[in-house]
Amino acid sequence: MIKAPDFRRTLQITLFSILIIMALAYGAFRIYPLLSGVQVIIYTPKDFEEVSTSTFVISGKALRANEIEIQGRPILIDKNGNFSETLVSLYPYTIITVEATDKYGGKVSKILKVIPKK
Repeated sequence: MIKAPDFRRTLQITLFSILIIMALAYGAFRIYPLLSGVQVIIYTPKDFEEVSTSTFVISGKALRANEIEIQGRPILIDKNGNFSETLVSLYPYTIITVEATDKYGGKVSKILKVIPKK
């Protein structure tokens, strides 16, 4: 005679499997920022862009960043990671360094060159 499958045992295995899958999904969700790291997006100015005056605004977004520095000075970022700062450009061109650090110590740098109009 063929024994019928035990419903209780099947339920235990199913619930345990669901628990393991949920734990792995949560772990992947929590480790994503560590694996992806910090990212800096500069909206304005673009690299080698010619600015119309000697003062200009650099703006952008820092994703997953705790701190951001422009030319070595700390800059405030809002809760969405947006930043904006007024800088001065000197002839023939100005090199701008933007560095961002995440909470795990990962760093990323962007270097821009801006040319003022004569």
